[in-house]
Amino acid sequence: MYEQSEISDKYTLTGRAGRPIDEFSPLSRLKERGREHYIENNIKERPELDIYDVRIMIVITMYNESIDEFKKTMKGLMISIKELHNKFNVHPEEIGIFLVADGIAAIKKDFLAEMTNIGLYSEEMMPKDKYFVEEYGRKKDLVQHIRWDDEEIKLHPENNVCHLFQTADCMSKLGIDIEGEVTPYNFFFAIKHFNGGKLDSHFWFFKGFAEYLCPKYCFLVDIGTAPQPGSLSTLFAHMEAIPTCGGICGEIEVELSPDLSICTLGYWLILAQFVEYKMSYFLDKAFESFFGFISVLPGAFSGYRWVSISGEPLTQYFKGLNKNNLGAFEGNMYLAEDRIMCLSIINNPLRRDTLTYIPGARAITDAPKTLSILMKQRRRWINGSNFASFFVLSHFPKIWGAQHSIIRKLVLSFLFIYHIFLSILTFLSVGCGYAAFSVFTRYRFPPENWYDLTSVLENIYLITLFLILIWSLCKDINASSLFFGITSIIMGLLLSYMIYATLVYLLWDIGEEKDKNLTNITFWLVVGLIACFVLPVIFNISRIGRYCAFFVGIFMYLFFSPLYMNIFVIFAFCNTHDLSWGNRPPSVKSHEAGVRSQEENKKFNRQRKMENKSFRTHFLVLWIICNVAIGYAITKIARAGKDNYILIFTAYILFVISFKLLFSLIYSIQDWCWCLSCSGMPSFIRGITYLGSPAKPKPMTNVLQVMMDHLPAIEPQEDQWSP
Repeated sequence: MYEQSEISDKYTLTGRAGRPIDEFSPLSRLKERGREHYIENNIKERPELDIYDVRIMIVITMYNESIDEFKKTMKGLMISIKELHNKFNVHPEEIGIFLVADGIAAIKKDFLAEMTNIGLYSEEMMPKDKYFVEEYGRKKDLVQHIRWDDEEIKLHPENNVCHLFQTADCMSKLGIDIEGEVTPYNFFFAIKHFNGGKLDSHFWFFKGFAEYLCPKYCFLVDIGTAPQPGSLSTLFAHMEAIPTCGGICGEIEVELSPDLSICTLGYWLILAQFVEYKMSYFLDKAFESFFGFISVLPGAFSGYRWVSISGEPLTQYFKGLNKNNLGAFEGNMYLAEDRIMCLSIINNPLRRDTLTYIPGARAITDAPKTLSILMKQRRRWINGSNFASFFVLSHFPKIWGAQHSIIRKLVLSFLFIYHIFLSILTFLSVGCGYAAFSVFTRYRFPPENWYDLTSVLENIYLITLFLILIWSLCKDINASSLFFGITSIIMGLLLSYMIYATLVYLLWDIGEEKDKNLTNITFWLVVGLIACFVLPVIFNISRIGRYCAFFVGIFMYLFFSPLYMNIFVIFAFCNTHDLSWGNRPPSVKSHEAGVRSQEENKKFNRQRKMENKSFRTHFLVLWIICNVAIGYAITKIARAGKDNYILIFTAYILFVISFKLLFSLIYSIQDWCWCLSCSGMPSFIRGITYLGSPAKPKPMTNVLQVMMDHLPAIEPQEDQWSP
């Protein structure tokens, strides 16, 4: 064990630009312990390696979460490590778990106290006195004197520092009860001195720790997300069996909180999100996985092959760190930086990697319980996905420069063409939603026969959309929960009325004389929409888990679908000038901001805000014109009785629905057949036989400090693990 006195003058304050990490750091000692283990036990199954290599690295990102959320995540990971050891001969010494905290000031005191008890943190070893800046001739601690108000002096640090603590085992001290013994594993607690955001935490992990240790696989987990038994080991097994699998994800399931009252809006929102997550995996992820390209691998639970992401994919992934160099379009695009990296993996000219979704590999996570937090999350998701989709579609021809087979390239090209049709429909969703409401309610309840009730409801629909637009532009979201809650209920009631009118039109008085074209249009559209819910559920019935919550949640998801289709979209597009994550302001400024004077920074920030708001105005006007035009055109054509045009529009929607439904079901069938016929998949995995477990290493509490600087792109490396 290395004492603090032995290393106090030997660790190096270096950047993450490829310079050697100090030999006394915990990361370096990790390799030494592994090498000693192989020598002592005379293990020769890996003669090509002269030193010990980390095979799997897992990163847990956190901000200010509680110790209970950390324990929940760690329990799931401990079960996974045990499975990897017992089923796939992955020794715990080959696994490194990194908990990366985004800023020491945000961490709760009870969390640090618990980590101190474990041996993963020491207040005495935190040299806070080194991190000061000069202000008016006086030194101030940056952690205690960060300013957020534009009118005040900002003391943003130009560099960041990471404190790294390491131990060999913390399961017993955490009070995690797991059946059977788990061999000691390597756990690292990395505390960034300043807050830089989740993407910055991934930057430290990938460009700092992973680049140094060169693992075979990297897995991403959010704190509070608990991998279920068999989930992470299944992802690992698939990547071992398929050398061309560059990225993989399982299924994230929403945790149903028992603390919420049934009388609160949050309770019903959680149920709606439970169904939303399930359906998105059953339908969207299964559909994309059939073609070998998933548009986004969720950062809360996913994995990557290191050689597949090192180089250009990571370079693209981290471009969003410096938003000062990004315009409004790119800034919104890099809110979904994982989509950009997924495209870069597929387009890599040196490889032929694919991305895969594994049904049934579940991880349970917390979902937003309040409407304001949910809207902040969806603003980021919608803007990021829409602008990233524009980027992906404009760069998909690069797929022809990758090493894929000609059939794979044709299939992927077909998928990207389909995404063009889907993106158009998504962009016009608000206008199409109003048109559908008007058309289907007027078919059964014409205004002249119902005291103009239908016209009144149409006006209520339009007025509600207008109020949502104005409110999203003018009011802060934190003070708007009541308004958006009321409007979501109003829109849900209007949708319920439309569903009622449509069903009555189809089922009321079978013998009544009806327009055959209108009946066919309505019938097939309703059948298509119902099939999107029913068939994926049937084919994944064993993976639902909580059946009561799911089937009750279906009604909540349908009721709140206008919230997703209208309110979230309008709010997101009204805030395209906001390029932040919306939940934590960074305390680390970019390098470009550091080289400018304070006055220059103020001028630059004002100019950038004006440019972003100008972009928001132009984009919002274009979006409003397009949606008003499509809504007006469809309703005008329908009221004029030109049913053939409505039939074309309906056929377009049915094509988008049925195409996704067809291939998602094929993938589900393929997965079931594969599971039934290849249940012995682990036997195909090349394993390593260990002659014995190493002695438990002594816990170390050393500190590795690294100054942040700008990194060049990493050159792609050969995969030394590929068979």
